[in-house]
This record gives sequence, structure tokens and C-alpha cells, in this order.
Amino acid sequence: MKILKSTLFLSALFAFAVLFFSFDANRTSHSIDLLDDVPRSGGVGAILGQDRTGSPVSLGTCGSCHSGGSGTTTVAISMKNSLGAAVTQYTPGNSYTLELNVSGTSGNRRAVQGVVLTSSNSQAGTLSGATGFSSLSTVSGRQYLEHTAPATSTTNRTFSATWTAPSAGTGTVTVYAAGLAANNDGGTSGDAASASFSLAISELVSQTNVFSTDSVIACDTYTWANNGVTYTSSNNTDKDTINLAGYDSIISLHLTLNNSTIGIDTQTACGSYTWINGVTYTANNTTAKDTLTNAANCDSIVTLNLTINNLDTSLVVTSNSATSNQTGASYQWLDCNNSFLAISGETNATFTAATSGSYAVEITNGSCVDTSRCVTFNFTSIGKIEIETFYVSPNPFNEILFVEGANLATSKIQLFDLSGKEYSTHIELKNNSIQTSKLPKGMYILSINGKTKKLIKL
Repeated sequence: MKILKSTLFLSALFAFAVLFFSFDANRTSHSIDLLDDVPRSGGVGAILGQDRTGSPVSLGTCGSCHSGGSGTTTVAISMKNSLGAAVTQYTPGNSYTLELNVSGTSGNRRAVQGVVLTSSNSQAGTLSGATGFSSLSTVSGRQYLEHTAPATSTTNRTFSATWTAPSAGTGTVTVYAAGLAANNDGGTSGDAASASFSLAISELVSQTNVFSTDSVIACDTYTWANNGVTYTSSNNTDKDTINLAGYDSIISLHLTLNNSTIGIDTQTACGSYTWINGVTYTANNTTAKDTLTNAANCDSIVTLNLTINNLDTSLVVTSNSATSNQTGASYQWLDCNNSFLAISGETNATFTAATSGSYAVEITNGSCVDTSRCVTFNFTSIGKIEIETFYVSPNPFNEILFVEGANLATSKIQLFDLSGKEYSTHIELKNNSIQTSKLPKGMYILSINGKTKKLIKL
């Protein structure tokens, strides 16, 4: 019996130790005391030694622990002078009232935490005299304005304390705050946490005249907001004065005006030309414009002056010869039935056929090169020749070519570029039209039964 009692006693002691350390290990929330299940009465700084304002040194906001509430929660930050007026500047050493107003559409309790930090994230000034449900706590050497207990409210509640501004030279300080609309159920669920809010308070410099320069670089004209004057040339002499509660801020204008530029782009091309605006032109043009940026970062307006040269590819055909109507050019006659192979020695304007076949002439004039249609000579008997014709539209074209005067289903159809490269596999016949969606943009020679047409795809 004595051994049994000892065993029961040790078992009970072990169970208590496990329960105690389990509770202690999980005490990370300030909303519930796991030992007595009573709601906490202070802020997260006082209870857990944490910054939950969303500041640069913060662990986050109340939303890290509290969630599930409906609606939204916001925090309005105000810094008020001795007259009760909100300010965004402070005089070093003066006292102000810091107010954190928590508004929410969820729950019946309001809680908050706020801190005032310098640009290096150290404490700015000092807090004292917390009132009402407000209290002060210190975390890592920084003072925090918090709630002593979640204040009863279904709308908004203000927490306040006196803030004594830091010494001169501290510069701009920032108030960070985050709030919570809680349901007071002793847990962290069903509560709506706010985002982090901040308010920058700049240091009021000593009350003597302040001189500054407004340096501006603009194009063509500039209207200075300080005096409303519009300038059309650079200016380094004008000034404007702003009175700031007993002292002047004198601003000097340092204006540099750069000018937009206008230019003409003169171009000469054969058949078509694609300009810097991406448009392809097939006729002379002197009106197209485009706007670029010049070296001064201002507009550069360019006008196109385009001359399109088109060679005359028409032919005069007799019974056994063909003559180019283009004068003053170089000529090379081609065999249309042999992949437009150049015919040796045939470099005159006139070509006389010795055998039946289909022939065309490549014409070169300066930088322009073009090819005539193919002419078919069929010597079925002496002095007899047959010349066949077909028509293709539109030209230039985009996707579809319509053919008249030839039956595509029974014809030999070939397509070449001006270098003689064949593209016949890039087209598709449909009824009496040619589908060219797979064909790249460019200039082509279409051959149907040895007769040719020059085409341009845009």
C-alpha cells in the first residue's frame, strides 16, 4: 500500500509539471492568461514587450495574432498644439498632445499601440501624462502609447498622451500606430485588426529668413507655380517670397529651357518604303510626321520627304520579240520557265525569241530593280505566236490574291522573290484565289503557266 501511494503521488506530480510547463511554453498571446483564463488588461508592449505598430522596428501589426472579425479598423493620428489645433511641424522642446483615434465596424472594444521615432528609428522626444484608458510602456528603450484595457466602444475611441518634442536638429519624426476592434471574448478570433498608419511631423526651423533655389529644366515653356508666370526662355533672376508664421522663405528660380527641334527626313526608294513610324508608303509623301526625343530630352518633330521611284515594266510585244518601255536602264532577260535564269548575252532593251518559251526582263535603274511580266512565245508554225494574259488583284496585297484569266486548279503556279528564291510552298489555292497568310512581306514574281506578274505584299 505504501508503494502504491508513492506511485500515485509521483504520477500526480509529473502530470502537474507537464501541465504547468505546457501552459508556460504557449503564453505568447496577450489576449488570454492561460493560467486563470482572465482577459489581459494591458497592451502588447506592457504584456509581451513587443512593437506591433507596423514601424520599421515592428514585428507586424495586431493582425499577426488577431483575425476573423468583420468590417474594417482604422487609426487616425493627430498631433495637437496647446490651442488644440492639429500640426505637422513641431518646435523643439515644446509640448503637444498625441491622439490615436481607433475606429471600427466590428466588436465592442478598441485597443491601440503607437510610437514616435526619429529617422534612425530611435525614440523621438518623450511621452507622459497618458489619460483615460491610455497607458505608457517601454520596449527596447522606446516609449509606446497603448490601452490600459480594451476601451468599450462600438464606433471609435481616442487614446492620448503628452508628447514633448526632441531637441533642435532631430529633423522629421514619424508617428506609427496600429489598432484593433475586438469582441472581448477572451480570445484572438473574431477581432478586426487595422493596417499600420503613420504621420510625419517635420521640425520647425528657427524663425529667420530661409533661402532656397527651385531648379527646373523644361522644354519650350514653363509656368512657375510660385508666381504663376509663364517663361519662354531660361531665367536665373526671378524670386518669390512665402511668409511662414513670422519669417520669410525666399525662393529663387533657376530655370533652364531647352527647345524642341523640327527636321525633314528626305528619302528616295523603289516601289515602297517603310518609315520610322512603321508605315509602308507606296507613293510620294511630304506630309507624314513623327515625334522623337532629341538630345535635350525635348520633342524632335520629323517630317517625311519621300520620293518613290517606280520602273516602267511594261513591254511592247511583236510576233517574235519584246521591248522594254523603260529607257536609260540596264536590262537582263530571264527564262521564266527555268526559275528566271538569266539568259546569257541578252542585255538589250529588246529581246528576240528564237524558240518557244516564256521570257521576262529584269530592269535596273540606279538603286531600283524590277522585273517585267513574262511573255510567252509559242511557235506552232512559222510566224505564229500565242500570247496569254491573266489578271491579279489587289496589288499591293495583304492576305488574299484574286486571279482572273487562268484556272488555278489546272495551272502550273510558282512564286519567286526578286532574287529567284521560290516561295510556292508558302501559298494555298482556294477556288480561284491564292491565300498568302504564311508569306512574308516583300516583292514577288507570280508565275502561272509561265506568265508572270510582279506583286507587293504589305
